[in-house]
Amino acid sequence: MKADDSRASGAVAAAVTLLVVLGGPSTAAAQEPVCEARLTLELSPGVPRASDDGFLSSLLSNHFSYRLELLRQDGFSVIEVDLTGPGPSYRCQNVIESMRKDARVESIRVASA
Repeated sequence: MKADDSRASGAVAAAVTLLVVLGGPSTAAAQEPVCEARLTLELSPGVPRASDDGFLSSLLSNHFSYRLELLRQDGFSVIEVDLTGPGPSYRCQNVIESMRKDARVESIRVASA
């Protein structure tokens, strides 16, 4: 049985070495383009609770693979958010443009994209 254990250990070591050399699944995921943008939104006065998660997700309309995270709120009508989701950058821009068309959004300033 010792020979079988030795072969199994050798096979595991070879598989681990191969994953390290080839980069494994994490390398492929790290190379996929990602959308990350910091936005400042000025909202219309009629928005009751701009910090509400439901409101933030509604700004993304049908862009289900994107997320808005509230960073801070300045008064009632200005919020700073992080937009994250899959890339490439043109898809990120499409999400921002659809948010600009929302009647509740008066303006969007992109701090970083």
